Amino acid sequence: MTARYSDLPYEIGSVVARGGRQEAVRLEALSSDCADYFGAQFSAMTPWAEYGFSHQDLAKFLATSEVGAARILIRVAEAPAGVAVIRGQWLRGSYLHFLGILPAFQGRGVGAAVLSWWETHARGFGDRNLWITVSEFNTPARSFYGRQGFKEAAEIPGLIEEPHSEILLRKRLI
Repeated sequence: MTARYSDLPYEIGSVVARGGRQEAVRLEALSSDCADYFGAQFSAMTPWAEYGFSHQDLAKFLATSEVGAARILIRVAEAPAGVAVIRGQWLRGSYLHFLGILPAFQGRGVGAAVLSWWETHARGFGDRNLWITVSEFNTPARSFYGRQGFKEAAEIPGLIEEPHSEILLRKRLI
């Protein structure tokens, strides 16, 4: 799978910056230096803070190299804006294991640009589905994914921690 999403760096378009100007969105391979930075940032954000994931837990996860899981740095106008982790060949498609966008870049189309890029690539590979899980309490993320065409497929109680459920979302590509 790594070959599926390893054609980085990749320009995926632009988003509107504060003040109305356009800023380029670029995807790159995530370095261990960035993994540590984002581990600290994401540990203070929902849903990771709700679950008590530490800076070190998240940094280790983001820095880990795994066959079949691409770790992607998202840049906006050269600034680090977020991270995506995509696993390929999962239930006749691919699975977005992790998407985190820093608050300063939320609401500007960055996440939508990443999902659009992912869908384009997945279609090119002949994937039938895109998959995501989202915490049931993370209503902004659930709304965002719904606007991107994802539908709830299943509830998974206690997957990460009781009493919370994760919601499996699916976007059919055919």
